[in-house]
Amino acid sequence: DWVPPPEEELPPVTVASTLDYFAVEVRKYFRKWKGKGAAAFNPPPRAGMAACFCTFVGTFLAILVIGLLQKANTHSDDGMVEPLLLLGCFGALATLLYAAPASPFAQPRMVIGGHLIGCVSALIVDYFTNPAFATAFIPQVVAVPLSVAITISLMAASGFIHPPGAACG
Repeated sequence: DWVPPPEEELPPVTVASTLDYFAVEVRKYFRKWKGKGAAAFNPPPRAGMAACFCTFVGTFLAILVIGLLQKANTHSDDGMVEPLLLLGCFGALATLLYAAPASPFAQPRMVIGGHLIGCVSALIVDYFTNPAFATAFIPQVVAVPLSVAITISLMAASGFIHPPGAACG
């Protein structure tokens, strides 16, 4: 018979412990700016001309196809163009997919999971903030920061970290 391991006793979360953790993380973040210590960041090497050309062609064609699909599917009674497909996050996604394909954030699991979390979070927040819905009880001014904060927190908790997906949120 399988017996689950005993749960570890976690120290209680207090305001002081949270503030201490936050202060340590802020100090580590600003140390990165100096480029010193264990958190030093070495930028990636420059790409060659062939890689730059492939990046250009892939990005151009992908965004062009999305733009053409949007144009073909845009319907509006008042003559206004309604953006259906083009999102700002697609530029960031193209950067990862074509310029940094080896990045952990550019892997299919991260792309699909991150965008799914971002879209679902945005829809749920819209449902509770948009006055067009009877369920709206949260001021609309907090919709964007709330959606992005929920998206990033869920990404961190699930392991589907994908920055362009957070922009979807």
